[in-house]
Amino acid sequence: MSKSSESVGLNNILKAVQLSSALGRPCEECRPEDSPEYLDSEPENVAAQISHYVEMHGYELLHVGQQTGRDQAGHPWQTTVAIVGKPREIYQRYQ
Repeated sequence: MSKSSESVGLNNILKAVQLSSALGRPCEECRPEDSPEYLDSEPENVAAQISHYVEMHGYELLHVGQQTGRDQAGHPWQTTVAIVGKPREIYQRYQ
């Protein structure tokens, strides 16, 4: 099994980030001047957010799922959520 496809296990995760289709926000690793196009990404594009963390910063995808809430009128509202985590070995390499 290749290193990139091995599970890192939650005990080896030192930093986790929640991504959501309901909330667009800047990358926690990038400085704005390094990645202005990513900072402007659409909040519903969770796949691009996941890819950015995995490909650019070595994070592992830990979870993808659905979250249901209610809007102001009480109607169900669903979003896609993902959790990505930075493995200990990657985290320590850049500290």
